[in-house]
Amino acid sequence: MTPRNPGFLGGTALARVPDVSGFGRPSRRRFTWLELALGAGIALVLLTAAAALFAPRAAVDEADLALRDGQRILEAAVEWREQNPKGCPTPSQLKHEHRLASDARTDDPWGGRYRVACSGDQIKVFSPGRDRKAGTPDDVTVPKS
Repeated sequence: MTPRNPGFLGGTALARVPDVSGFGRPSRRRFTWLELALGAGIALVLLTAAAALFAPRAAVDEADLALRDGQRILEAAVEWREQNPKGCPTPSQLKHEHRLASDARTDDPWGGRYRVACSGDQIKVFSPGRDRKAGTPDDVTVPKS
């Protein structure tokens, strides 16, 4: 008699049952804590670098936006002053009298209000800037003094 192959289904020994854990899919290798920590560290470095590259540009863009909006208010104030030699308009008044477009901003990019100052024939528009305190280096003035 020849010995029968135990893996053969027709043999007398028990047949091997295939492993069905994972529902027939090959098992996946899992990440170790070290690999997860390294991956998180790399992601953190990349996010920090991206923030450093784009944050200064955003501050410059806000200052440019403040200058552009201030210039629009100045142009409207000069036009208003030609017809009203006495007094000084507010940005809200210019908007209300339709000298400033209805979608024009009367607040600066940092949430403060633009102000119009008239002295003799000179008109200036200013914003307290990012720190919202007048008389500091970050103030925005149009025209620049």
